[in-house]
Amino acid sequence: MRLRTFLLALFLIIISITTSAYTDKIVDFRKNGIEKLELEDFTGAVIEFTRALENNPNDAASYNFRGVTKAKKGDFDGSIIDYNKSIDIDPKQIEAYNNRGIAKARTGDITGSIHDFDAAITINPSNASAYFNHGMSMDMVGDLAAACSDWKRAVKLGESKSNQFISKNCL
Repeated sequence: MRLRTFLLALFLIIISITTSAYTDKIVDFRKNGIEKLELEDFTGAVIEFTRALENNPNDAASYNFRGVTKAKKGDFDGSIIDYNKSIDIDPKQIEAYNNRGIAKARTGDITGSIHDFDAAITINPSNASAYFNHGMSMDMVGDLAAACSDWKRAVKLGESKSNQFISKNCL
């Protein structure tokens, strides 16, 4: 009985160490990717985020970051695919909705971008960035009243860059 207890404890320790090392590896790849993204080494960043995803295909954050990197490279369709995957894995990914909304707007899908910003606002009604971006999309479809309302809400939530759009368009 003691041997059985010992073997079970040993097994649990090995699993714990292996899982920890596995998780650390994913975090390291993601961290390296973020560093490369900040240095504008977009190809290197995509490689690092892809490595993180090879180790954990359910890493919503790495899909989101890889989407950001693809968007910075001008690959908006590719970024949308990654944002979709991030949202599929974690439907509460506000950043992925915001980022996908921006990418959709860049591809001309303004209606889709508005839906994404609506989703981000629904998840977190205090997300100033979502209101700012929603306002930008509303301006793009010609609904200046809604855009001004969104920008004013964004300012109340701390998004100061909205002030320039308010002073330019909403007086």
